[in-house]
Amino acid sequence: MIRLENLSINIENNKLLIANINIFIPSGFLVSIIGEPASGKTRLSKVLGLQEKAAVGNIHILGKNTNKLNRNEIAKLHNEISLVNEKIDLIYNLGVKENIILPLISVNKRAVEIETAVEELVTWLKIDKILGKNIINLSQYEKKIVQFAAAIITRPRILLLDNFFINLDIEVQKKISYLLLALKKIGTTIIIFSSNVNNSILEYNESYEIKNHSLVKL
Repeated sequence: MIRLENLSINIENNKLLIANINIFIPSGFLVSIIGEPASGKTRLSKVLGLQEKAAVGNIHILGKNTNKLNRNEIAKLHNEISLVNEKIDLIYNLGVKENIILPLISVNKRAVEIETAVEELVTWLKIDKILGKNIINLSQYEKKIVQFAAAIITRPRILLLDNFFINLDIEVQKKISYLLLALKKIGTTIIIFSSNVNNSILEYNESYEIKNHSLVKL
């Protein structure tokens, strides 16, 4: 569950980017937020992912007002949220498998649970051929898939995807779309930030557009 109250996001020199956002997104909802380049999609995704702070307003995530949480409470909430940035965010001195399982290690999952989770992802995403490689030797396309695998291996309660489907071939888009629907069924709230809503498989519960510094429901 996500609730935003009178939320505003500024950029440099306190210039307004998005103003007065008031929305409620129930658990298990699939939501699209579209907008032109530089409209604020990425900044909003980072605010929802607790990577950046809004200028004003309240963010309630999973029933908690993030403005009232201490550092340890924020860290615990981070474990429930996965954000796949448009910019590749992987640890280059670790291998593919190590990057994928790192979120599970950080929450002290048992080795047998980790191996089971990896096997499921390898089978679905067909990443067996790159599992033993180093990140530095991957293509941008492969890095994006690894980043997605690391984001969903914990089965997060909130998943945020920023311009993720760009440059993915149709078959991979389909596989990932079906994975997202499976996560939605178990209650994951998924928000997809993009320039359009062009996906024939995904049916969104709600769609919004960032336009003229406002978040408008479509």
